[in-house]
Amino acid sequence: MTIVEKIDSAKSNKYFILFKERLFYKCYNQNAMVFVSKVKNYKVSSKYVKSVGEDVYSVGFPVSEVKKGSLSVANILEKIGAKGFEENEGNIVFLRNDIGTKKDYKTWKETIQERYIGIVKQPTTQYQ
Repeated sequence: MTIVEKIDSAKSNKYFILFKERLFYKCYNQNAMVFVSKVKNYKVSSKYVKSVGEDVYSVGFPVSEVKKGSLSVANILEKIGAKGFEENEGNIVFLRNDIGTKKDYKTWKETIQERYIGIVKQPTTQYQ
């Protein structure tokens, strides 16, 4: 799946997807916003992605956190207001109940540096 497809999937109010990328789960843009506001306040990374044409925000954490239970799928499911989940090619796809949460993305994006001081600007070489 390309980064453009991942960004497009994050726009859907119906789903919340954690993408398995090697040893990490990552979520992007709207899903990153939902994750840090509802699940756990992790550091948000930002980088300009040429194929998307804008900055892309992401949150990542080790797969081991889910396997060891310190960040269980059941806990994420409850905190994001999902009614179920499935694993699909290593990714975890949550079916959401609370479809209004992602509407605040534009405001969140505008104020992210004030609210989440841990922004990490990354080089733009990846995903171009």
